[in-house]
Amino acid sequence: MPIYIDWGNDEHTLLIEKFVEPWTPDELMEMIETGVSMVSSVDHTVDIIIDFQDAKFYVPVKFMPAVKRLKQLGTMNRGMVVIVKAPSFIKSLIRFAREFTPATYVNVEFVERMSSAIELLNARSSP
Repeated sequence: MPIYIDWGNDEHTLLIEKFVEPWTPDELMEMIETGVSMVSSVDHTVDIIIDFQDAKFYVPVKFMPAVKRLKQLGTMNRGMVVIVKAPSFIKSLIRFAREFTPATYVNVEFVERMSSAIELLNARSSP
């Protein structure tokens, strides 16, 4: 599957979702379902890194239903979401959505490198 999802650490406080070429809308839906299930399986906050460094982004036919499904499945223990090398479409969509549902997207950040994502999450969790 060209969308990989796995825990980023042994404590299960970080989930990494990595997109690799090519990927399909069905794989996007599967990743959403798997990710929500993984985050819901623990009782602590889980930060998420979504990595687009190795993938071009296109708007698949089923993209909007996937976004709607993600919102329906939203988990209470989701922490910060850091998107690495976010395509401009994703940035625009999230900025637009913040205007209408700011609480849903308040913890979403954009960075250009995976190392920056890790630094951002570490800085946030430091006292």
